[in-house]
Amino acid sequence: MSSHASPAVTLAEIARIAGVGRAAVSNWRRRYSTFPDPVGGSDASPQFDLDTVERWLRENQKLQDGSGRLERLWPRFDALGDRDSMGMAIAAVGYAFLGRSFGGTLPSHETSLVEAAVALAADEGWERVLDFLIDRWQGVHVRQVAATPPQLADLMVRVGGLFHRGPVRAVMDPSCGLGALLLAAHDAWPSAALLGQDIDRVLTEMATVRLFGRIRRDGESASLAIEAGDSLRSNAFPDVKADIVLCDLPANERDWGHTELMSDPRWIFGQPPRTESELAWVQHAVSLLDADGIAVALLPPAVAGRRAGRRVRAALLRQGALEAVITLPPGAAVPFGVALQLWVLRRPREAAVSGGPLFVDVSDCRATASTGRAGVDWSAVLDHVSEAVRQGRTERSVRVATIELLDEDVDLTPGRHIPVSDVTSRVRLQQSWDRFGEHLREMEGLRAGLSALTPVAAGEGHVSVSLAELEGISALRILPGRPLPELRLRRGHRPDLGVKVFATSDFHLSDGPEEWLPKEDLEVTPDLTVTSADDLVVVSVAQSFGVHVDAGAPSIVGPQFLVIRPDPTVVDPWFLAACLRSPGNARQAGGHSSSSSRVDVRRLRVLLLPLEDQRRYGEIYRRVVDFERMTRSLESSGRSLVQAMAELLASGRIPLS
Repeated sequence: MSSHASPAVTLAEIARIAGVGRAAVSNWRRRYSTFPDPVGGSDASPQFDLDTVERWLRENQKLQDGSGRLERLWPRFDALGDRDSMGMAIAAVGYAFLGRSFGGTLPSHETSLVEAAVALAADEGWERVLDFLIDRWQGVHVRQVAATPPQLADLMVRVGGLFHRGPVRAVMDPSCGLGALLLAAHDAWPSAALLGQDIDRVLTEMATVRLFGRIRRDGESASLAIEAGDSLRSNAFPDVKADIVLCDLPANERDWGHTELMSDPRWIFGQPPRTESELAWVQHAVSLLDADGIAVALLPPAVAGRRAGRRVRAALLRQGALEAVITLPPGAAVPFGVALQLWVLRRPREAAVSGGPLFVDVSDCRATASTGRAGVDWSAVLDHVSEAVRQGRTERSVRVATIELLDEDVDLTPGRHIPVSDVTSRVRLQQSWDRFGEHLREMEGLRAGLSALTPVAAGEGHVSVSLAELEGISALRILPGRPLPELRLRRGHRPDLGVKVFATSDFHLSDGPEEWLPKEDLEVTPDLTVTSADDLVVVSVAQSFGVHVDAGAPSIVGPQFLVIRPDPTVVDPWFLAACLRSPGNARQAGGHSSSSSRVDVRRLRVLLLPLEDQRRYGEIYRRVVDFERMTRSLESSGRSLVQAMAELLASGRIPLS
């Protein structure tokens, strides 16, 4: 197939275009003999001609006016084939809409595609269209493009602000990728000049349009310059010194220029060994700083302790260039299973002036949600780092004199230097026991009330109806979740103006961090599924099927979910949730042939009862949900106690008398 022919789409893509579930499209194939025949793929994953599918959807009134326009646009970009062609065409969309000159030349069929995207952006909003295209492009090429998560970018900017004194006039990122760090810097310092460089021209073009667009949207006059090239070998801004340098540095590079840069004047802390490319980048970042500038670099934890780099680390300490090392929780960025570190650096100065580097370990700032899936508690991370900068020594931080670090290993891993305070251990242990006791008392109250409910034999004549039947009489509506703007998602404790996002099959029922979007972002991303008070949010994947009454609406629902919106004058939402959550109900309505099998929610059945009886049952189910929440809290408190007791026993701090 030529790149400008009508592209092929899968059943899942057709479902997104039509705004329905994949099961609905499969039903259309079975029910309608006129449904287009596959043009490729396999029996398990057939592919269809996009133009033919669009025509069929319109002819059969399956495509609402204005719906799925972005979803119909993406397969045409995807059909361009290789990563760079797709990326440059997406960048050209941004340049065209911003009225700026694009440095590349596109084939005619790509030019017409760009024009179509620009026309769509005029209606849908350029930022929404560009973010959608970049999100999809990044998802397709996720193994080749590792973008800095926005929450981590925000944290790095805030850390830079904690250590920097004075105004910020220029911010630089020598390995800027898609520009996440510079976007976060612009939010913090709107008038600061932004300078970036990356070896990948496709990424620099995308970063340029994203940043120019953000600056224009905010009405700022900040200058922006992003260049393609290897910053380590050839700095594009040799005459510029930055107040803040932010960098998510390349790791484990083999061909970083060890031989050709042997006598480079930047190596004021020593020649980086061939195997220590990260320490070459660290010294490069320091060389970009103004006299009072601060660099914040994201590094693998091994850089802090590998023997090959100990001489460079020792020189950083002796010359007072290392301000702090911060261990982050696993999951902060790729690779997600590793506790990455932030190094805070400045220009060399007398070590005595600095008082030694600050070590902070916030690797335990994680929260486990209902399914056991843990995430980074970004708000707690920032709170503890801020406290450490203010106070120096806390339960998670300590400032260590330089002389104490200059041993044979020069190990800069924070966990090796932060002592466990006896007072802190006693206080935390007592707090854990108090919390466990509170949970036990609340659990006992719930147990007493629920255990008093004695079940009776199944009654005769109880009638149930399916959700499809209730939907048919307008007693409820079923709404599909829609794709989320991944680049805009935040994670952490949600602020008052943040809107909760159900992004995975995890309801985040614990008190831990959530995924959320700033409320103002809803204005530029209107094509989202947003809940109303007492809507039901349903995970339709059989393996993780679940039902949640969204008492805290509004929330935003991703594509793995459905929203059920009952008419409260006909159906009580809490009673409905109890019925849907019955294990037997889901088992009869869904398939279990694979982990991705889905429950057909319209086949789920609901007991037919008068509204007043529904409400009484619904109140009981509310208490059941409270009992479930308290069970998880009790488990979490018990786990903390086990860990605390094990630590005290291992250090001999439990009296035996």
